Amino acid sequence: MLNHVIPLKQLTKLIIKCDHLSLTKLIELLCWTPHIHTLVFESMSLHGVSYNSIQQNQSFQLVSSNNTITNVTFKPRCTLDKLQILVALFSRIQRLTINFHAKDLESCVRFLLEKTNRNTSHLYSLRLLWVDTIWLTRLETLIVSDMFL
Repeated sequence: MLNHVIPLKQLTKLIIKCDHLSLTKLIELLCWTPHIHTLVFESMSLHGVSYNSIQQNQSFQLVSSNNTITNVTFKPRCTLDKLQILVALFSRIQRLTINFHAKDLESCVRFLLEKTNRNTSHLYSLRLLWVDTIWLTRLETLIVSDMFL
């Protein structure tokens, strides 16, 4: 029905303001909007979904290989599990705006900066929401360290 009101295939930017969006519903929506370049969303429930199980899902594979999304903003606090799924789903991501919980910040940044992570090879901009200055200093140390050079 929505496709009759708005031609979904013509959309290039999608902002989803929904508090309880499941990953499967997001994937379903992205199947109908193949030309999205910018995605902003405020929730992603992983209820009953794991990184390994979702990668076997045909719709996930289709969206992951065909979407053109390069700019992603994920507003709620993101865990490493959610980040891994986001990066696998949006393998052409160039700009990422995200909010990490302090306890997950280091592991998430390490994941994003891994040289072997081919899904982040296009990533050139990382904007962190709500980061304390103490964590910024720690991040700078991480990035400068030999680990990432």
